[in-house]
Amino acid sequence: CLAHLLPHRLGIVKIFANRSRMRYDFAMLKIELAYLAGVMDSDGSFSIGVDQWRVRNLKISPGYEERIALSHNKPEAVNLCQKLFGGSIGIQKPRGISRHPLYRWQVSNRKAADAARVLLPYLRLKRDAAQFLLDLRAIKDRGRKANTDPGGPRIRVRSAETTAKMQRLAAQIREF
Repeated sequence: CLAHLLPHRLGIVKIFANRSRMRYDFAMLKIELAYLAGVMDSDGSFSIGVDQWRVRNLKISPGYEERIALSHNKPEAVNLCQKLFGGSIGIQKPRGISRHPLYRWQVSNRKAADAARVLLPYLRLKRDAAQFLLDLRAIKDRGRKANTDPGGPRIRVRSAETTAKMQRLAAQIREF
C-alpha cells in the first residue's frame, strides 16, 4: 500500500490526541462530518418541498421548505445524523422475506439548512443541491418585509419576484 509513502497526496490526516479534550472532540467531529457527507453523497437526498395545499385551498403562493433525508439499511449513520442535526427517524418494514428494514432520517426547514451548511465543505456529488438549500434559506432569512408586498390592510402577500426565485431553486434541485 502506498498510503504511508504519499499521505499528503491521498488526503490522509494524522490526528493525535492532545491533552485538550476540545481539540480531540473537534477533530472527531470533522471526521464524523466527512463520513456523513460521504453517506449523504451516496444514500442521501437534498430537496425543496413545495406546499401546494396553500395554492389550492387558500389561493396564495405555495410554501417552500428545505429537506434533507437519508435512507439506509443499517441504523448507525441514521442515528449519527439525528445525534448531530436533530430531525426524526422512521423504520420501514422489510418488503420481502430476505430483505432488511430500512432506516430513514429526515430533517426540514432551518435544521436542514444548518445541516447543509455544515456538510457542504465535505460534499462531493451533492454540493450543488446543498447550496440550493442554503440559497432558499438566505431568501427566507431576509425577513417578511423584504419578501412580501402589502396585500391590503394588515395583510402581506409574498412578492412575485420572491416566489419566482423560490420556484426556480425548487426546479433546479429537482434536476439532480
